[in-house]
Amino acid sequence: MFKSLLLLIGALLILFVLPFNTFEEIQLIDDKINVYVKGEVRKGGYLELSAHSKVSELLEQVELTERADVGALDLNKYLSHEEVITIPSKEEFVCVSLNSATAEQLMTLPGVGPSTAQKIIDYRESHGFFVSFEDLLDVKGIGPSKYEKLKEFICL
Repeated sequence: MFKSLLLLIGALLILFVLPFNTFEEIQLIDDKINVYVKGEVRKGGYLELSAHSKVSELLEQVELTERADVGALDLNKYLSHEEVITIPSKEEFVCVSLNSATAEQLMTLPGVGPSTAQKIIDYRESHGFFVSFEDLLDVKGIGPSKYEKLKEFICL
């Protein structure tokens, strides 16, 4: 009996000594989110939207290209802070292979004319296959600026 009474007193002491609510309530003050949009948009980058925005609301804030395929997106999806949304293209993208492309295929790349296309082919024939995308920087006439424009359109 004495043990039970001690346990009861100990339990009551613990209840009164410890605070009843040990969790702090967190309030969200910021009602804005930042979403990064890229792909088939005229100007990509971060957009500030109200919290609880949907993809459909994001599309109202950007200018799409003619190739944008919004049918591939879930327009009712809620966006979250720092989310990246890629607007896909209607056209299936086929990269240009540095190791097998003809001069005509290479000339479909931005900034590549007949002269640069031939330099790429000459480099490939004299040095062997391109092992990395950065090997393209070794081709005369292709510097960092041109490489940046090409890298999303090429494959090995």
